[in-house]
Amino acid sequence: MRRRWPRVCAALVIAASLTGVFVGAAAAAPQKLTICMGPGAFFYIIHYIAEGGGFFKEEGLTTETIDVPSGPAQVAAIMGGSVDVGPLGLQLVVQATAQGGDMVAISAGYNAYPITLVLSNDAIKKSGIARAMTIDEKVKRLHGLRLGVTTPGSGTDDMARIIFKTRGMDPDREVTIQPLGTTDSMLAALQQGATDGFFYTSPIPELAVTRGLGQIMIEPLTGEVPEVKGVPYIILATSHATLEKKRPLMLAAVRAYTRAMQFVREKPDEARRITRPFFKAMDEAVFNAAFDKYATGLPAEPVITPDQLAKTVSFMNLVKKSPVSANYDDVVYPDLGREAAKQILAARPADRSGNVMTTAARPSNPGSGLGIVIWQIVVGVLLLGVWEAAGYLSESPWISRPSLIAATIVHWLFGDLYIHVATTAAEMGTGLVLGTVFGIAAGLVLGRSPTLAIILRPIIFALYSVPLISLAPLLIMFFGLDMMPKIVLVTVVVFFLIFFNTFAGVEAVDRDLITSLQLMGSNRREQFQKVIAPACMAWIIGGIKIALPYALVATTTGEMLSARRGLGFLLSEAASQFNTTALYAVLFILMLMGLIVSEAATRLEQWMLRWRHAAE
Repeated sequence: MRRRWPRVCAALVIAASLTGVFVGAAAAAPQKLTICMGPGAFFYIIHYIAEGGGFFKEEGLTTETIDVPSGPAQVAAIMGGSVDVGPLGLQLVVQATAQGGDMVAISAGYNAYPITLVLSNDAIKKSGIARAMTIDEKVKRLHGLRLGVTTPGSGTDDMARIIFKTRGMDPDREVTIQPLGTTDSMLAALQQGATDGFFYTSPIPELAVTRGLGQIMIEPLTGEVPEVKGVPYIILATSHATLEKKRPLMLAAVRAYTRAMQFVREKPDEARRITRPFFKAMDEAVFNAAFDKYATGLPAEPVITPDQLAKTVSFMNLVKKSPVSANYDDVVYPDLGREAAKQILAARPADRSGNVMTTAARPSNPGSGLGIVIWQIVVGVLLLGVWEAAGYLSESPWISRPSLIAATIVHWLFGDLYIHVATTAAEMGTGLVLGTVFGIAAGLVLGRSPTLAIILRPIIFALYSVPLISLAPLLIMFFGLDMMPKIVLVTVVVFFLIFFNTFAGVEAVDRDLITSLQLMGSNRREQFQKVIAPACMAWIIGGIKIALPYALVATTTGEMLSARRGLGFLLSEAASQFNTTALYAVLFILMLMGLIVSEAATRLEQWMLRWRHAAE
């Protein structure tokens, strides 16, 4: 009887394949959406999630992306009809419309103005500028410098000019504004000393910092530039001609964006994972810091409001030579966003800023509770049932069965399983505590000592670039086969993750608050207690959440290489004996530990940041 099952399964697979072929042939062919995009940046997170999360595909779209160097080039491509849509600056749509161009905004994309100023190390030394200074003092000290932008009339050019004009200065006399074009050109110019700094968005400023080329001196996302507060940066735009000819296609694109907004709001960790491949070359800690920083400006709904347009026009009138005015109905076509929001968001409320809510401010999920738990149990039981049946019917020794795995775990419970679990937990917990303490201390010290950070930066990144698992043989030689080499390995792994997050948290502290405390006569201890520690806490907790699963992986890996006790030892022993049932049993215990660790991290975050939740 069992010998017939492979034939039956093969027949079912063939039948399913043929069914898929006929269904696919009968289905409508996907529609092609042509998109023009600027260089990769974090303000495109919604677009990246729509693409990487498969939301364009779910809306029946296949996308073709055309890379262009700047916003004005995107406007030209859209108005010329060579592309369908493009995520670009709302001010570009206003400007094009004011000049009689055929442009219209159809969806929100990024609701904050994120253009950062990076200065070279020589320029910082020459100007005497420091992060702790007020924005007014910083702008005054930029006198005589060469500052790069992408192209004239772009968002970077507007940012360069507005910080001077709003302070009564002429940017063309105060500094030399250099159109440098692409991001590669900006980084090359900074490295070669051909420019003193540039205006751009993440991740380019972070890349300049990590390469030791300079430091971020002006960061609008921290609120230090009042001129850009409430000004949206990115919207999804098309032309009236394209909208008229391809309205269903445009609606599908807006629906994909709306699904991405809903997704990042409800599953921020999964959204982070989907975005990560778009920044493959970026250091993990730098990516996480930039993602968290930019998450505050992500829209919660696709409709661009009249207030956002009004603030954009006010912003433009601060820098444009000729006054700019805009009619909402001419610049924005809100119907697609309203339709998509009604169909997808189901009237879920956003916060007052129109941005993605934090976890604390997010309303409860109507699908959560007992119903979800029941469905999770049902799905789990079904999967186990399929596995049990497959193991029973198969003649393969590698599949095993859940019933045998459960029996093995029960048998171990009456043996020495507790010793192995306790060993792994002790190694992981000790290394986690040590790595966290050292990482926080180093991050705080270097974050508060820019000179020391610059001196130690090459050493830190050189050590971080070493595959940490390669340290295991050396640690065994130093500390033997007991718990100590695993504790040291976990400590090293955790240290770097906590250090980079803490360092980024200190760097992101609002320097105006520290300056205010200094003016009131506060000392460094009071500044730390009242500003730096609360501001860094979210970054540190984020680092701990990231470090927890890595700590478990490092512990298990170290035990697999050399140990007499621990779950990694059990795993290695089961594999060496080709005992798949025991191997699956250890993996199940490790998964259970991972779930417990993840839940503990969430509870820790809620407890440590309870003051912030109460304030919100």
